[in-house]
Order: sequence, then structure tokens, then C-alpha cells
Amino acid sequence: MNTAVKIARYHLMDRTLLWLPVAVTVFTFLVNLVIFAVVPTPVGGGYTFAISALYIWLMTIGVVMIVQRLPFGLTLGLSRRAFFRGTVLLVAGMAAVYAIGVTLAQVVERAGDGWGVKMHFFRVPWLFNGPWYETLVTAFVLGVAVMIYGIWYGILFRRWGVLGITAFVAAQLLVLTIGALATTWTHAWHDVGSFFTTISALGFAGVLAALTVVLGAGGYTTLRRVTV
Repeated sequence: MNTAVKIARYHLMDRTLLWLPVAVTVFTFLVNLVIFAVVPTPVGGGYTFAISALYIWLMTIGVVMIVQRLPFGLTLGLSRRAFFRGTVLLVAGMAAVYAIGVTLAQVVERAGDGWGVKMHFFRVPWLFNGPWYETLVTAFVLGVAVMIYGIWYGILFRRWGVLGITAFVAAQLLVLTIGALATTWTHAWHDVGSFFTTISALGFAGVLAALTVVLGAGGYTTLRRVTV
């Protein structure tokens, strides 16, 4: 664990990993706040869905941590396993911090009637719209998931370059296409819709957590074959 902590600190030599997602989220929030202040909103307020900017950046950070830090880390003699464990430790810590931030901001948003302009920035229908503890868990799992996903992209880039990224994206599109065709042929779209309309946000977080484990295993397996 001590080695994992040191690797997490090694990543944090780049302070932008911490403040850039916050800066992007604050900027996006202020832009939406101005829009809601000057444009009439529905009686019940409006959802911006702009909190997605935070998670897009977290995924980007996952990519950057590998692309920028992996080569030098391995030349220092770090094992791939230790590097991956330290990176995942940092991911969990960052996801926890941002999940707490989103949850606290949502509490303020609810108490202040949508920041005084009925804007739902930190609330997202179904996903971030329940009790505070539900938002905390869901935001944390989502943060870990997108960063682990980004890490796999970074590893693929280090292993096979742009060609590897392209093949990875193509493979995912192929799987989605096959899944959509199979669902159509079996007339199962109603069941799919029923699943997503009946599952709770916490249930979705559980499914996403399981998927994150798969993503992490795939990323680690690819990392073992990366050369510097």
C-alpha cells in the first residue's frame, strides 16, 4: 500500500489533475447560471445535464495519467502492477472527493430553489435526483468508472497508438450493433426499456461497479504487455 500511495503522489505532481475538473465544472455552472437568469424557465425549473462536463474531464484525466506518466514511471523501475494499483488508488480518492462535492452542491441547490433561478445543475433526472446518500454513491461509482475507462484508452494508446484506439472504438461499436440487432430480432426492446425504467439509481450504480471491475481487468491485462 505504501508503494501505491507513492505512485498516487507521483501522479499528483501534476496539480492540474485536481483543479482542472473543478475549474471546468465551475465555469460550466456559471455559464448555465447566466443563461437561466436571463432566459425564462419552466415553473418547475430546468435540468441542464451540464454536470456531464465534470465526468468527461475525469475520463480525460484517466487518459492523461497513463499517456504522460506511465513511461517515466516504468523507467524508474516501478512494476506495472504497482503502477496500476497506485493509479487506481488515486482514481478512488479523486472520485470520492468529487462525489462529496457534487452531493454537497446538490444539497445547496435544493435548499436555494435552484440557485434562485430554478436551475437543476447538480441534479440529473433519475441518476442524481434522489436522497443525498444515493447521489453520493452514484457519483462516486460513475467517477471511478469514467476514469478507469479513460485509463484503458491511455494504455491502449501506449501499447498500439492511434490504431489501437481506433480498433477499440470499432470493437465497442460492433458489440453495441450486435446487441441492438439481437434485441430487435428477439423483440426484447420492451424488456430493455423496462429494466432501465424500473432499476433505481443505486441499482444502476451496482451494475456500473461490476462493469468497472471488467474495465479495470481489461486495462490491467493490456498494461502488462506495454513496453517503454
